[in-house]
Amino acid sequence: MNYLLNYLKNNAKFEAIKEEKVALDHFIGTVVSFDKTIITTKIFSDEKEYILEKGSIAELIIYTPKGVYAIECEVLKELNNGWELSFPLVARLSQRREHLRVNIQTPVKVKTLIDGEETIATTENVCAGGIAFIFKRPIKNGADIELEFEIEGRHINSRGKIVYGAPADNGLYRTGVIMTSLSSDDTIYIMDFCSKFIGHA
Repeated sequence: MNYLLNYLKNNAKFEAIKEEKVALDHFIGTVVSFDKTIITTKIFSDEKEYILEKGSIAELIIYTPKGVYAIECEVLKELNNGWELSFPLVARLSQRREHLRVNIQTPVKVKTLIDGEETIATTENVCAGGIAFIFKRPIKNGADIELEFEIEGRHINSRGKIVYGAPADNGLYRTGVIMTSLSSDDTIYIMDFCSKFIGHA
């Protein structure tokens, strides 16, 4: 918990998830200020409105280099530039996959650590928590890998863990990875990149 508290003090970005009847809507926000009991936030989106009602419970997804946290906060009041939220009612490491992700095709260098093999694959989508790519062969779930790829000219590298695999077209395999050592700066960069596509999916 102390790690999460310290992370939030540095104007951390987060993903707010609003559950509707037919789908989950995603919004990006920024922690404007923080003490041990109050978070002041801004939440923004394209062509959509994120409304928090006083007394309701807001779920925020916080991406950190040590994992993805889900926190539940009570909405205390609306401000001119955002909301005040109590912190936290609940804070836990998140296992959910409904993160804001963007379809993007770009080369990614994949190194499987068990045998040191390096191969160029093609990304299918990316989010601040993970990446999916098309690979020439299946990789065992739980296997550790290293990734290197670029997003709009920024070089990104991280270790990762395979979480799923399934056959794709032409004898290739769709592979999903959680990035386990992504830097804080790269996490924020990917979140900023994905936020450009809100409302344009």
